[in-house]
Formats: sequence, C-alpha cells, structure tokens
Amino acid sequence: MFGTIPKNEYFDSIKADIENASELIQDNPVYVILNLCRVLAYKNKGLILSKEQGGEWGIKNLPKQYISLINTALKDYKSEIDGTFDLEHSLNFCNYMLKTIFANN
Repeated sequence: MFGTIPKNEYFDSIKADIENASELIQDNPVYVILNLCRVLAYKNKGLILSKEQGGEWGIKNLPKQYISLINTALKDYKSEIDGTFDLEHSLNFCNYMLKTIFANN
C-alpha cells in the first residue's frame, strides 16, 4: 500500500530521469525523446503517461519541426527496430525540451 505522492516530489523524480538527456541522446535516442515528451506532458497538463503515450502527446502538442523525430522514436519503440536519428536535430530537440521543462522551476 502506497500513500499519495505529492505532485512536486513526483515531478522532481521524473525531472531527475531526464537531467542528463543531452548526454544520453546519441546512445539511446528513443528512450530520451519519448521520456522528454512524457515529462513535459506532466509539467504542462499533469498527465502521467507511458513512453508511447508521451510520444503521442508530443506529436499533438510540440512544434512541427520535431514531429518526424518523435514519429521515428515511436516507430522504433513499437517495433524494436533501430531507426536513424540525426544527431544535430536530436540535440536541438533535447535542448528545446530541457529548456522548456526546467523553465520556471
């Protein structure tokens, strides 16, 4: 039996999972991209989502320039087939997301 987890403690926990995202994006882009989406979904809407749901949320809510990147991550996640990720574009996404997630915190 678990008690209610305070929202700020949950958010701090999931933020800790993505703090080093820019270092991990090259080796594990699918995990990083989808995890960043789910953390921002929680920050913006209070949604607790799976990685897949986070990616789907990201497609609907993030700038159009990142949609193809998120789509590739989702396809890879669902099929376990490694796609190709442009490192510069992935890092741009990562930096945008980290800046957005950690803004005003």
